[in-house]
Amino acid sequence: MELLISVKFDDDTKVKLMNVIEELKRCSRKGMFFSEQNLRLTLADVLSDETDLHPMKKIVNELSLKPFTLKFTKLDRSRRDGGDIYWMVAEKNEYLQKIYDGLSAVLDEQGYEHDKKPFRPRVK
Repeated sequence: MELLISVKFDDDTKVKLMNVIEELKRCSRKGMFFSEQNLRLTLADVLSDETDLHPMKKIVNELSLKPFTLKFTKLDRSRRDGGDIYWMVAEKNEYLQKIYDGLSAVLDEQGYEHDKKPFRPRVK
């Protein structure tokens, strides 16, 4: 099972991101685009054979996030033969990095397999 641990955006942020997506749609010949309800900032992509989500829920609930500000700096892309992939890049954020580092440490302690690449805050 693949489980994404993500930060949901407030309504104002979703509207602004959807405006960027609509502009990208106008400039595209075709494509698949996120819907508003699927917009998120992924903190961890966890792979697990477990079907009991209670331990994972406990980990996430213990994060105790407080509201924070995130500034998007650019639209970036990766070129592919079948079509490019675009994403919004966010400015580095110390608070978010601290959350990511703590979450990664707990996932490691609990033996969960997850992506260990350096954290880059982005919406894709």
